[in-house]
Amino acid sequence: MAACEGRPISASARATLWERVEDYYDLQELRTAMAEDSGERFSLDEVLKDIYDA
Repeated sequence: MAACEGRPISASARATLWERVEDYYDLQELRTAMAEDSGERFSLDEVLKDIYDA
């Protein structure tokens, strides 16, 4: 793949590693958010009303 993109293999490896790190961070953020979720949900109408009534 790196050869097709005209960049060194090390650059492709670095980009892949950063993507994995970002994915891991995103997963940790998701798990934290799910643990803190109150279960409260809002309909689109409620959200729009809140936005436009403000």
